Amino acid sequence: MLDLKTTIKNVDGTDAMQVFMTPTMKLDEKGNQEEVSDYRVVTLKDILKGALLKTLERDQTNTEQKLKQYDLLLKVKDVEEVELTEEDVEVLVDLVPLNYGVLVTGQVLKLIK
Repeated sequence: MLDLKTTIKNVDGTDAMQVFMTPTMKLDEKGNQEEVSDYRVVTLKDILKGALLKTLERDQTNTEQKLKQYDLLLKVKDVEEVELTEEDVEVLVDLVPLNYGVLVTGQVLKLIK
């Protein structure tokens, strides 16, 4: 089982932190809507979801591949641990390096293989 709560690390070994915008809105003290943000550690789940959701300008992914991405997104989005198939790993090995730099990609690929 793969622990999706695994924290992504900075080059110095500290936990990577990021602001995450949530798709919900709240009202401020004047009654205006504002987006909710959350500053927290980056987890393996965050990276996998991000890679599966991003559409790149050069994206020429066929419908079958997009369906695989969608199915994998559903598999990881609401759980803390997941068992990845060889096909799941292949999809992620293709997507993660296209969406993230060396530091994140290296950690993720070592974790999922």
